[in-house]
Amino acid sequence: MDLFTSSTLAGLRRSVLLAPSHIATPAAFRLAHRDTGEHGHLLAEAQRLRGRVYLADGAIERDQLSVSGRHVQTADQRSFHLLYLDNGGRVVGCARYLPHANTIGFSTLGVANAPLAEDPRWRPVLKRAVETELGRARELGYGYAEMGGWAIAEDVRCTCDAVRMVVTMYALARMLGGALGISSVTKRHASSSILRRLGGAPLTDGETEVSPYYDPKYRCEMEILRFDSDRPSELYERAVRQCQNALARTPLLAPETADTRIPMLSPLVAATA
Repeated sequence: MDLFTSSTLAGLRRSVLLAPSHIATPAAFRLAHRDTGEHGHLLAEAQRLRGRVYLADGAIERDQLSVSGRHVQTADQRSFHLLYLDNGGRVVGCARYLPHANTIGFSTLGVANAPLAEDPRWRPVLKRAVETELGRARELGYGYAEMGGWAIAEDVRCTCDAVRMVVTMYALARMLGGALGISSVTKRHASSSILRRLGGAPLTDGETEVSPYYDPKYRCEMEILRFDSDRPSELYERAVRQCQNALARTPLLAPETADTRIPMLSPLVAATA
């Protein structure tokens, strides 16, 4: 699938990637620079977009937002964020990629706090499934990643940008050295079905498939999907390679100084060719 026809070229120039301060900037990103103020501003705008979208969907209550309408999560400062900006500089799409070392323990992962993990029947299955994936990541020499923070403005949801955002997550994982990943995905707006078509697969411990579940915090049905940066849907392999080329030309913005309060959950990313 070609996501880069002439009708979408304008959108490509509006992509921005935010990087966390505690990870070295890969040399493959040709337009990388550090600016704490602009990084903070764009991250705040992405959090405001999440707040607007999640509130309108009934996924959260207003008291779960900051005074300025931001939906803030602890993973935000430790993550990469893919942003789409419109012609006026407004953030209209965002997704979060939280990298981990493949030696991380299950209890340290965000998914360990999912409602399913609180169910004594399902926590052992979920733990075994995640630990199986971590073992595969170690065998491959890949990292492990949690993806989330998905939000896209209503007027962009039915465009190629919505699909390209997901495909770019595969491209980013490859540019960071390869990864297996996991994401808790809502069934709202057929989001989980779309991600399955793009390469997401059910999480399993080898015998039992991890069950979908209801998340009372976001008031919706969710399911946990696994991703392999080497194995997107065959229909989208070409698009992933195109996104890798596009990411190399995408502005990457990081804070000016490392925040030593943020734990190092992944090794410094090596420069890629």
